[in-house]
Amino acid sequence: MCALAACADGGADPFGGIVPTRTIVAPGLGQPVDVVRDTFGIPHIYAHSLDDVAFGDGYMVAVD
Repeated sequence: MCALAACADGGADPFGGIVPTRTIVAPGLGQPVDVVRDTFGIPHIYAHSLDDVAFGDGYMVAVD
C-alpha cells in the first residue's frame, strides 16, 4: 500500500525521498506510524495495525 504520488515512479521505496520534518513519541503505539502529507495537504497514514492507524488519524485530526 502506498500513496498514489509516491508510487508513480514504480520504485521499491516510495518514501525514500521524503525527509521527516517531525518525530513525535506517543505512549500507546504498538509500532511506528508514518504520516505523509501530499501536495494538497491531505495526510496519508501508514502503520502496522488498525489501532495505530486510528491513533495516527485522531492525532492528525487534532493537529488540523
